[in-house]
Amino acid sequence: MKFQETVWLWFSIVWLLAACASNEEQLAVTEPAPTATAVPATTTPLPNTPTPTATPVRETAVPTPSPLEQSVAAAAKITEGDWSPDGRYFTYWTHTAEEADVFMPGDFYIYDTEQEQSCPFAGYRTGATTWKRRHLWLPNGEILVFGDEDVVAFQPCSNDFAFLTDRFPEPITRVVTAVPNHSHFLLTSENGYWLYQPGGHQVQPVAEFSQGMDGGAAFSPDGRFVALNGDEGGSYLLDVATATVSQIAEWTSPLGLGGLGAPEWLSNTQFVIVTSKDLGPLLIDLNGTIQNIGLTFFDRATTSENAVFALRDDASGHFHLRLETFDEDTPLRLYHSEIDEHEAIALPGTHESYVFTPANEHWLLLRAYTEDNRTELWVRPIDPVNSLPQRLAAHEETIYPRAAPIGDHAAVGYSNKIEVFTLPDATLLASYAVAEQTIYPLGFSPDGRFLVLEAVSPEGGETLFILPVNSS
Repeated sequence: MKFQETVWLWFSIVWLLAACASNEEQLAVTEPAPTATAVPATTTPLPNTPTPTATPVRETAVPTPSPLEQSVAAAAKITEGDWSPDGRYFTYWTHTAEEADVFMPGDFYIYDTEQEQSCPFAGYRTGATTWKRRHLWLPNGEILVFGDEDVVAFQPCSNDFAFLTDRFPEPITRVVTAVPNHSHFLLTSENGYWLYQPGGHQVQPVAEFSQGMDGGAAFSPDGRFVALNGDEGGSYLLDVATATVSQIAEWTSPLGLGGLGAPEWLSNTQFVIVTSKDLGPLLIDLNGTIQNIGLTFFDRATTSENAVFALRDDASGHFHLRLETFDEDTPLRLYHSEIDEHEAIALPGTHESYVFTPANEHWLLLRAYTEDNRTELWVRPIDPVNSLPQRLAAHEETIYPRAAPIGDHAAVGYSNKIEVFTLPDATLLASYAVAEQTIYPLGFSPDGRFLVLEAVSPEGGETLFILPVNSS
């Protein structure tokens, strides 16, 4: 169970933007040497010695769910887009039954939470998936769309378009990644990469490089470099100042397409590879040095049976590493850089568990399975070390949780019902239901004020809802 669920989760997050910060005033550093120095991994297993004890389960009365009535959209298939940085607008596509395929075209819409209405944009039907998305949000609040015919920028739900087609020498096929303040973007065309700066709409080609165009990439916190995964693995470094790329490390991808996720930066000089087929999770320096994650942070070597995920605090520079293993008998592990310690996390009465992504910078949401095949959802603070987990929910069917990116809210979906909790006390804020449909929480707005839900009918058809959290 755990392996399949974890792989599904990795693919669901593989194309998210990296949590980095930019500093455009920094000077470029010397291009790193392409030679990698690998630290050999051993096969010593991680010890199974979890220490924390979870808090007792509290049984509370559950109120009758409210019906979901006013929808944003309904169609044979709906593809979610993304939120504007200010949390006001949400993009999505609707598809007919004939269009419902893996890389389906669809009709593009922007939903305005203040006006509570959607605005169509007919010139942008392709690129509906996260993998091939062709729109981005500019720092001034405009949306820039690489349409089927033209490139245009405009304020959402307005008719005042600025045509930028001539600024881009080739049609853009994908928005790969960006720095958090949206001052720099990495894009792809049919033949290569492009660096784009919204200030002055500057577009610069990345010279003679086309590796990993469908793989993962992430800007360093200072915005000076982009770490990229190659087609079959291997790490490449793009120098933003010179728009040149060099290979700095060799490793093999476990599933092709450049791995299971974008590199995750721990500092301006080091980043993490989620896992590799030959060396497992890796820590890589700008100079190409490769270190085994387990040997470096967890006292025992990790292998391809492990995966590591990073969470960095830009303000302090501290980070946490979450280590997962496909072995059901091996607990989760969490490394705290601020104290240079790691801990094991175990939940009583469960035989396997893992962190459900995405969580946020304060909380871990853990989905676990009991011996009688019930699914449980637990929560615990990331800090301090050895914090006690607390159970939020349990159900005979699979639980689908989402945590707000900021604040202390989480939404939990099971079957035809959604519940919204506060963390960690599990105070129920709201409960919603749609008869004879399955409801999934798709996530919160960046400011945590809105929750996106999708209801799926067993006969076919999907319905999109966007609910205010603060009025629940």
